[in-house]
Amino acid sequence: MTMIESKQDLNFNPQALPKIPLPTKVLMVSPTFFNVDTPINAHMLNAQGQPHVLDKNKALKQWNELKSVYKKLNLEVSVLNGVEDLPDMVFCANQSFPFLDATNERHAI
Repeated sequence: MTMIESKQDLNFNPQALPKIPLPTKVLMVSPTFFNVDTPINAHMLNAQGQPHVLDKNKALKQWNELKSVYKKLNLEVSVLNGVEDLPDMVFCANQSFPFLDATNERHAI
C-alpha cells in the first residue's frame, strides 16, 4: 500500500476528473442521544479541561435547520435513529471524494 502524504504524491490531476452528478439524497442521524459527556478529542473540552456544556435545545434546533436546508435544496433526506451509546453518531466520521471515471465507473478517494 502506498501512503499519500501530500498532493504532490497523487499521480493524477484532480481537476481532470470528470464531474460527479449532483447529490439527490442525504443521510442524517437523529440527535436524540447526542451529548458531550465523554470527551474523545480536545475540541470537546473547554479552557478548564472540562467537557463543554451542551445546549441540547440549540443543538436540536440547528440539526432541524440543517435538515430543512437540505429539503429546500430538493434533496431526499433519510434519517436513521440515533443509538444510545453512540452519542457522536450524528457526525460524518470519514470524508471521501467520489467520482465517475471516463467509463462512468464509480470510484472514491
